Amino acid sequence: MGLLGRSFAAVLVCSLAACYAPDVRDCTVKCTSADDCAGNQSCNADGYCVSASETRCMSTPGAPGTVNDAGVPVIIDAANVLPADAAIDAPPDAPTQGFITFKVEGKGFVQLEGIGTCAATCEYTLPLSVSVTMHAYPGEDFRFDKWTTPVCTDEHDPSCSFVPALTLELGAKFRKDN
Repeated sequence: MGLLGRSFAAVLVCSLAACYAPDVRDCTVKCTSADDCAGNQSCNADGYCVSASETRCMSTPGAPGTVNDAGVPVIIDAANVLPADAAIDAPPDAPTQGFITFKVEGKGFVQLEGIGTCAATCEYTLPLSVSVTMHAYPGEDFRFDKWTTPVCTDEHDPSCSFVPALTLELGAKFRKDN
């Protein structure tokens, strides 16, 4: 069982009573008195169990790139001192942009409404969740054959709408007119 698992198990077992797991390091267990800490620890002014050599768990002030009194790197400014190994309280924001690569085969071009025109291989960054409509235009003596991508429900219709994914490869194929 990893450190996180043992810490979680210790919290479950101890519930409301004070407890200590020997593999939990200084400045991770909250306390109100030394009775809440292990025999070789005391309750410091910050309200955390620490070994006898520690006095504080957080530096004040601290600047990004410095190390706090507990020897943990500070990653944000002095007004919001946070150790580098602090738990994340929220997942990162979801991406808002998608990256598409577009390839045209044969003589012709594709117009992506409000974005641009592609006649060879093109790359675009597009907002996710915003529908995009594209139109295929054949060159002289060519006709639109098909979309070479699964986002178009009718592969032979020269117009297609899609919603960009995080990464997407799109394509259009033009054939020589018989």
